Amino acid sequence: MPEPNQSFDRDAENAVIAACLLSPESLPVIRDSLKPSNFFDVNCRLIYEAACSVDDSGSKIDAITVACAMRAANTLDSVGGPPALRQLFSASPDLTHISDHCAIVVSKARQRAIYDVCRKHLALSSGEIQSIDLYCEQVEADILAATDPGDTGDAPQMLCEIISDVLPGITARQDSEHVVEPTGTATGVYELDINIGGGLDNMIYYVGARPGMGKTAFAGSTMLSIARGGVDQFGTPLNNGKAGVFVSFEMDKAQLCLRFISAESGVPFAAIKGERMTAEQWSLVLAAIDRLSNMPISICYMPGAHMTRIKSAMRREFRRLKHRFGADPGLGVVDYIGLVRGERSKNDTRENEIASISRFLMKLPKDFECPIICLAQLNRDLERRPDKRPQLADLRESGALEQDGYGVWFLYRDWYYNPETSDENDVEIIIAKSRNSKTGTVHARFEGDKMRFVSVNQALYDQCDDISNGLPIEPLGL
Repeated sequence: MPEPNQSFDRDAENAVIAACLLSPESLPVIRDSLKPSNFFDVNCRLIYEAACSVDDSGSKIDAITVACAMRAANTLDSVGGPPALRQLFSASPDLTHISDHCAIVVSKARQRAIYDVCRKHLALSSGEIQSIDLYCEQVEADILAATDPGDTGDAPQMLCEIISDVLPGITARQDSEHVVEPTGTATGVYELDINIGGGLDNMIYYVGARPGMGKTAFAGSTMLSIARGGVDQFGTPLNNGKAGVFVSFEMDKAQLCLRFISAESGVPFAAIKGERMTAEQWSLVLAAIDRLSNMPISICYMPGAHMTRIKSAMRREFRRLKHRFGADPGLGVVDYIGLVRGERSKNDTRENEIASISRFLMKLPKDFECPIICLAQLNRDLERRPDKRPQLADLRESGALEQDGYGVWFLYRDWYYNPETSDENDVEIIIAKSRNSKTGTVHARFEGDKMRFVSVNQALYDQCDDISNGLPIEPLGL
């Protein structure tokens, strides 16, 4: 075991307990982040449990109510009886630093958890391991669980405080008439950005489609747009772009890299992959490779992996990209949810497994403070309908995606089913669910040979790469 002075901080634990007992305001402040199990000292843990029990009952916390709660739980004698409690109530803790003392207690608890995991797996590693891949995956999952501080949520605020935070943004957007200002991360498809209120919020989005509609190309185009950054009307860079982590369960890193080169260069994927390029195409590819080499993008290929590895991979890669490029997280992509392994007992259904994965993915935007796009396949049943445009009921294997997604979009190319359609590049982005905008349909162009999505009015926007300059057009299709 670690030395006592390394595994816990006695002064911090005593200070937290004394503050909880003496200040009615302290306990509600720290309860969301501090659990009884975080205390190393058993006496502190038992007293904290009793104080929380009194607080739950609605009674006032004092020496008598806490002693009664402990007596009812048969723990009062374990801590030294009423004299021990009276000694705590006679202390004079620094109530102004209760949050700092609480953070020390939680940090030490996480340190002990990491030590326990390492000790456990050190012992297992000396024995026979049937599958080294599964063993490494379990080590990573256990380390991740031990280092995760938990879902503490945002601190509560009064409405008047929240209004003071959001009012400046609302006011600023009224300065210019008929100008759409972004409130999130731009996708690069300007018509879509406008109709979802300026871009992606830091939430989970599900993008579903049948094979051949361009799901991976859509996610890749969005990531490239975010990683490029933008320029103002004078051509001055506004930022260096934000980091993107593309987690693929289907397509390997080399294939995705070639797709990014094709999308960035405008040279057809087939020419890059297997044909001899012209001199002009080769020049475009070299220029694109130079730009891509300076974009904060990372690709992870992990077929058949457990859902916990998604968070582990994103955390690691966002840190690496921050260190290498100085870029904050901008977008995470999971391609696609149907290939992710989740929690599933022997007799459980795949639908419940998908639901567990969806609940897990919902936490990632909060963890990394960026949007997460998760791709999804659709049921074959829609192929039997005369109108093959996807609906929410077509999401394969789970209604949890519909429930959990902040936004659910579908991609539909009419040309795929009706070759007589005049424009094979036209793609409908069907906004089937949105918690921040209207539902409806917008049109974009899918340049399938180049593996990219562009705006219908791309020529209009070529001189305005950053939507934050405002686009003087009305929402389309809604």
